[in-house]
Amino acid sequence: MPRTPWARRTVPAPATDVMGAELVVHDALDGAIGLALAPLSSHVTEVRDEFLATTTHDVLQPMTGIKVGIQTARRELAGPSREIAKVDRLLKRAESEVDRLTALVTSLANASRITLGTISSWKLKP
Repeated sequence: MPRTPWARRTVPAPATDVMGAELVVHDALDGAIGLALAPLSSHVTEVRDEFLATTTHDVLQPMTGIKVGIQTARRELAGPSREIAKVDRLLKRAESEVDRLTALVTSLANASRITLGTISSWKLKP
């Protein structure tokens, strides 16, 4: 009795064929993951750069105010009139800018600690 092609008995594939197929699947998945992550990586880079630019601006702004206040106070003290009330206002303003800068840096440090998992959000002060 002749055998038809669909009636053949299947023989298990050798182990090398299975390993080869597994490598092909892994390579395909790695390529797909790489393609999927490329836009995400680009977006993360853009967000990081924007964050750094904003943070730099927010840190430099109070520092500029502090420097201007100190320079003006020094000029006032070196001048003939020596208005102590004006110097006091300038120093109070500089102190306020230092407090603002301290709050900003503390917020950044807390955010970094939370991201790294070294501090929990309930430990943060409002």
